[in-house]
Parts: sequence; structure tokens; C-alpha cells
Amino acid sequence: NANANANANANANANANANGAADGQGDGSPIPLADELSTKALAGRERFYPASYFKLYKRSPVQLPQHVLCSGNYFDRRWSGARRIKNVVMTLEWVPSLAKLTETSMPSQVLDEHQEHTLSTALELADLDGSGDLDVQELAALIRSATDIDMSVEAVQALITKAHSKGKGDKEKSSTALMKSEVKQLLASGMLSTLEQGRYTVAVSLAEAETLRRIIHVRAATGADSPLVDGADVALALRCTQAGNMVFDHAGSFKPGPTFQTETALQALRYLDCTMYYSDPQINWLLQALERTPRRKRRTFFQSVLGCRRRLARKWEETPLAKVFTMPDRFALLKQRSSSARVRAAIEAVGLALWDAFVKFDHSRTGLLRAPELYSMLL
Repeated sequence: NANANANANANANANANANGAADGQGDGSPIPLADELSTKALAGRERFYPASYFKLYKRSPVQLPQHVLCSGNYFDRRWSGARRIKNVVMTLEWVPSLAKLTETSMPSQVLDEHQEHTLSTALELADLDGSGDLDVQELAALIRSATDIDMSVEAVQALITKAHSKGKGDKEKSSTALMKSEVKQLLASGMLSTLEQGRYTVAVSLAEAETLRRIIHVRAATGADSPLVDGADVALALRCTQAGNMVFDHAGSFKPGPTFQTETALQALRYLDCTMYYSDPQINWLLQALERTPRRKRRTFFQSVLGCRRRLARKWEETPLAKVFTMPDRFALLKQRSSSARVRAAIEAVGLALWDAFVKFDHSRTGLLRAPELYSMLL
């Protein structure tokens, strides 16, 4: 009898998982996931909400990209008081309808006076030959510094042609170059930041990820042509943030989205998870994800969320995350990268290796370049 009861309970749990029941909401009632995969609201209750709405009790949120969401089971906004926050281990890349998926780009950004000056300085540094415009090679290097995406010569040339055709290029100039003012318009236009409207990345709980994986496998067992959700062209993938954003499972003719969209979503959720260590490209993506939020607010939000996690005490000031709290936006990072590229090009122009140049200007022989030594090198 005991074995029979255990088997009955196991079958009941399997059926519940297959139907999509997961953690449940703050009131303790489970909400089926299957229907929610094709709509944003279920029975008047919002299952997924924009990550920009995530905040602790009586605290302020930060502005994150619109394609980044949180599950109510990951963090219920109705909770009050101090609570331990779940780690962001699994994410759901979710397309409610493949038919409604449309490619677009980030909206054009209106630059303030400081951003105008910063970007102008970056473009001056990127103009290695001082011609007043950026040729294909210079523009490719600048785009790599701005987006961390390597574009082929053919792709950059196509971009120049497209800019000319849309009136962003000077038709009197060579078709293989853009004026610096035109490059500034290109960088602010959002043309280099491709998105797909109708694609979302959701922070989910481990229980939800387990349930979703169960749904995928149960549906797959019924036949290769069986839709994930009856009557809906849903596509999804489960990714693991701790494994390089690897896809663990996918269904519904899923295909990865644009690099910009995938990376900004991943780094935004890693920031929400209070990760402190990022590579240089990841810092760039994170700055773009947070650029609508002032630096002080980024830091305050991070410190308050970190206080609700079980983590070893580390000083963020000693980690790569410090750049996110000191640099206002991606243009400041572009200026820094353009400076580095200009110095590297100048060293190569005189036939020196980087190590030889370092030894040459390390007058104090300390193994470190002090500010006066670095300044003398840049003159």
C-alpha cells in the first residue's frame, strides 16, 4: 500500500508539472504556465513584469531594457519587508508569437552637451590620419570599440552606403568614408543596436525552469510536430547564466535573437543577481542596459539588493563593476577605448612593441607608469 501511494503521488506530481504548475504566487495559489507562454496576463494577474519594476520594499528601481522581464515566482512585487532574493541561475528566452516577431533597432538618442563633447573627442581620436572623416578601416575599429562586434569590410562598406542612401552621408565625399558628424549621427541613431520586438528574456525561479523543461519534454514525447502551446506559435529556450548563457533546452522552432538584445539582457540580469566580475565587452553591454539610470542610483540599487543575498563580503570598488558606477554611459567608455587605440597605433607607427614602449617611459623603473610618465608618453 505504501508503494502504491508513493507511485500515485509521483504520477500526480508529474501531471501537475506537465500542465505547467510551478511555485505559485504570493497568495500561495499555483498559476499554470502553459497558457501564460502566449499571453502576458492570466486571469487578470500579471505573470511576467518588466525588470524595470523590480524593487525592494520602499526602495526605488532602476531602468532596464524593455525586453528584460522578471517572473512573479522569481520575485513577487507584492511582498513587503526584507526578503532573501533568489539567484538568477536560469532565464527564459521567450517569443510569444513567431508570426509577430519584427526586427527593429534602438530608438534614436538625443545627446546632451556632455555626451556631444565626449563623442566628439572619441571621434577625433578614431580619425588616425586626421582627414576629417573615417574610412572603412577606421570606422570598423570604431564600431568594434562601440559595440564589441567585429564587422567585415564588406559589412562596414554596406553600412556607409546605407547611411548615404538615407541622407546620413555626405554624397560629395567618397563612398568609402563618413564624416565625423555623420558617424556621430550613426552612433546616436541606434542603427547598430538591433532588436526583435516580441522577444523577451525572463528571470525565472529554478522551480519554474524545471517545470518548463518538463513541459518541453512531455510535448516532445507526443510528437515532433506537436506545438508547445495549443493554438499558439510560441518559441522559447532555457538558458543558464552560470554556464555562459548556454541553452539547456528549447522548443517551438526557437532561433537565437540579435547579439545586442541577448547580451544586454544577460548582463542586466547578472547585475540584478549582484555579479561583480565582467569582461570588457560585458561592461559595455551592461552600460548600454543601464544608461537611462544615473550612476549614483545604479550603485544604491546594487548595494541594497546585495544586502538581501547570501554572498561573501566583497568590495565592488575592487572589481570590474566599479566602471559601471563611475562611467556615465557607453560614450565615456568609447572615448576611453578610442584613447587606448590611438596610443597603440602611435606606438606601432614608430616600430615599438607594447612592452618596449612601457620600458622606455617607465623612467622610475618601478614597473608602473605614474601619471607624469603616462602624460609624457601621450605628448
